[in-house]
Amino acid sequence: MAQFHDLLLSYNLNAQFGEEHDFLIMFSANNTQMGGVFWKMIDEQIAHIEKIAIHEKFLNCGLGEMLMNEISQRVKKGGAKFLTVGFMKMEYFQRFGFESDESIAGLIKKL
Repeated sequence: MAQFHDLLLSYNLNAQFGEEHDFLIMFSANNTQMGGVFWKMIDEQIAHIEKIAIHEKFLNCGLGEMLMNEISQRVKKGGAKFLTVGFMKMEYFQRFGFESDESIAGLIKKL
């Protein structure tokens, strides 16, 4: 987990991990951390992405898309109907079906 925290800090993303969070971390065949995402369930129907980051060596390789697809599948399988994220990198998240929702001060995707 320390490696993932360091990755987030390398992008100036401050993160506080808690027991309410779930994590998905990707590693290469030689055990190099490639990227990750962490999220929490807001309630039974809403999962919220806290942060997602890909190591700079692995940018533009489709890993972000893989992480987004996997987290969507996991939270949907767990019963979530919606996935939310703050307004960070709106254009990026809109590629995956997220839409702006002022009522949550962020973006939302129906699963």
